[in-house]
Amino acid sequence: VEQVLKRKIGEEKFDALTPHQQTNACTHIFGGCCCHKDLNVVQYGYKSIQRTYSTHDLPAPVLLANKANSATIDIGGDDPNNPAVQNAIKASSSGAIKLLQLIGALLRNKDENKGYQDKCNHFMRDRKLELYDLGIAQTRKFPDVSNTRYGCYTYAAAEVLVDEIIDGKTNSGVPNHMELNIQKGLNCPVTMTELVALALYGVSVSWPYMVMVRGTKENPINLLSLTDLHRKLPEFCTNIAANPHILLDPTMTPLEELTIDRQPFRGHLLLDAILELQPDLPNLFLIISRMFSGAETGWIIFTPEFHVGGTFDKLTPKQRAVLFIPATNDCSEGMLGSLRVHM
Repeated sequence: VEQVLKRKIGEEKFDALTPHQQTNACTHIFGGCCCHKDLNVVQYGYKSIQRTYSTHDLPAPVLLANKANSATIDIGGDDPNNPAVQNAIKASSSGAIKLLQLIGALLRNKDENKGYQDKCNHFMRDRKLELYDLGIAQTRKFPDVSNTRYGCYTYAAAEVLVDEIIDGKTNSGVPNHMELNIQKGLNCPVTMTELVALALYGVSVSWPYMVMVRGTKENPINLLSLTDLHRKLPEFCTNIAANPHILLDPTMTPLEELTIDRQPFRGHLLLDAILELQPDLPNLFLIISRMFSGAETGWIIFTPEFHVGGTFDKLTPKQRAVLFIPATNDCSEGMLGSLRVHM
């Protein structure tokens, strides 16, 4: 009886609403956090790179096995069909993301009592002063890969390309296994090629995109105002996937094809570092192309609310006038995360 009564009263209240109010009451709007979209798109781009080695029959990045798996592989090296060796190889990772995770654990471990920490910051500042004519270099921590902050992998890739960051010293004076793995990754041309693709995606799309969507605490961005931007992203990535060489010749490339915000590259040291490495990077343009091709797919998948005829297109002008959806979930990431963003 109670349920029937509730339904009857609810229907009467609903029937008393104006047509506009009824439409609003029946409208459910979802809009995803833009920074999470970018985080997922980077993953799609990198997975596209990983598939390239098998589809094009190319050498894969060097394996960066942990100490136990590395020992198993070394012991059974004469018998590659050994089940233990095969399991150790399957359980091990390679490539730019794995390398950046190792570097992050070494240079900016989430446990402040582990890794190089401040030693790394001072070392990298001194190296920048030594390598580049900067006059002064600001002390900056290595990107927070250990905590998977927004954009951390693209920022970390750029940092690795710009700086010489490993001095290989431990208390014993001999590199430990993690340091040896990092050196192995840095000396692998295929892994370095992946780093370049990640960094170029960051400087071309990810970094300017996050600036465009985040706003400030006082002036947050309404997600509804970003429809044109999100419809442009897949096409923008498609163009670079078809013409990856334009990223390495920014002076001859129109800004609207170079960066999503039509502004010059952020990080002026990055391009010089890439051009210096370019002769030693195998299949560079193919890997860049695959990164942006995967990103194109990711942007289509993770922006359904912006599609033509999608959720936002169905809103009435009156609904648009009163509806506000924050473009990011920064305020939902916890008090400490919000404080970090808005300080």
